[in-house]
Amino acid sequence: MKIEIKNDEKVNGVIDLSKFASVLKTTDLDIKKAIFESTSITKNDLGWTQDYIRKLLLAEIDWTAVILNYKSRDGDKMYFRVCPIVFEHKVEYEKYAKTSDYKRVVLKEIIKNGIGYILINSFNPNPEHNIDIWLSKSIFPYPTSEWKKEIKLVDE
Repeated sequence: MKIEIKNDEKVNGVIDLSKFASVLKTTDLDIKKAIFESTSITKNDLGWTQDYIRKLLLAEIDWTAVILNYKSRDGDKMYFRVCPIVFEHKVEYEKYAKTSDYKRVVLKEIIKNGIGYILINSFNPNPEHNIDIWLSKSIFPYPTSEWKKEIKLVDE
């Protein structure tokens, strides 16, 4: 598999971590509300809604690590950007067959080439970490179809 992250950022912005922490304290750790209230989007070439970008931040960033390491952080801002990622020969798995009790599952392997998007944030700007997260979430894409068939097990 070949992966290349382009430096052509399409979306960027900043999360005010002081405001994020303040909202968390007053809302019984409502991370979604904290993200929505502390995020400023400064560039949006993809035309995504601000709500969509904030929900993307909620889903893609490891907020446990942010909360646990916030105090040891030098600055009070987290910058983020969404960049194109070009991939060749990426393996994805589609659900294919299963037993009625899901004890045995067969996944269909699909090799894909294309362009996607990857979220990179300044709290963990390590490219390997960002690629690992992107791969783990894209190997098993959201299902768009039902199982193709059911495996019948024969008692021995």
